[in-house]
Amino acid sequence: MPSLDVVIPVKNRCLSSCVDSLRQLGDRLQTILICDGASTHPETVVTLSRLAAIKGIKILRQPLPRFNKATLLNYGIAQSQADMILLSDADILWNGAAVDALLATLASTPQAVCHIADVGETAPTTMALTRRRYRYTITKSERVYQVTLQEAQATLPQRPGCGLICAHRQTLLKLGGYKECFYGWGWEDQDLLMRARLMDLPVLAVGQVVQQSHAEALRNQFHDGLAPTTTRDQNFITCLAALQKGQIWGSLAPQPRLPEQRPQIQVHWPPHCR
Repeated sequence: MPSLDVVIPVKNRCLSSCVDSLRQLGDRLQTILICDGASTHPETVVTLSRLAAIKGIKILRQPLPRFNKATLLNYGIAQSQADMILLSDADILWNGAAVDALLATLASTPQAVCHIADVGETAPTTMALTRRRYRYTITKSERVYQVTLQEAQATLPQRPGCGLICAHRQTLLKLGGYKECFYGWGWEDQDLLMRARLMDLPVLAVGQVVQQSHAEALRNQFHDGLAPTTTRDQNFITCLAALQKGQIWGSLAPQPRLPEQRPQIQVHWPPHCR
């Protein structure tokens, strides 16, 4: 049976409930890799110390002056020895049905990059469900990819789980992992999914989980307290500008030498970004 590791990036966040929900999954998991970006909050430090003593959990230290989710995820991907990797936030409550759906999808479509379809919230009035969202489409005509980004309606009482990704480790390495150039909260997950589509990999959404709702201020607590939509919007501009230049590999590995007849990528920006 293929092995599965979970990678959780964290810095000064509560993660006990997330880890407890994962441990309920039993032998579905090989190792829970917690990538700590130098937490200093007493509760987090105590929790990490307690978890480090539990079989099947490894704490990977990667001191960072701020919190770079992509850097921590890439570190976990690089350290994993499993066939497949599940990438989780620290505040997600997992269930067996969701993980089974992800694994079944990868069994039938091994080259796919899967993510959770729907995320519910423990607080139904949280701003995470009502903030302005964007959706993208990617179409291909001969050797030209058309990437279009536009505003999307919120889907109460759930939201898409684009950051809760599961794929074969070799697939993530083929993508070069995550790009580490983004500042603050938002869009590093969508960037990876977009790059997967541009490499002609299937991107499939299945399963439902719940997030432990929290204050919006926690999302950018290490980035000057900026509004999450501020950094997210700047990050998708960074993403689209890079794609327009053909930069589709992540930061985990050097960009390979590109073929002379590589596909072209044309980006269609949202009206307010033109």
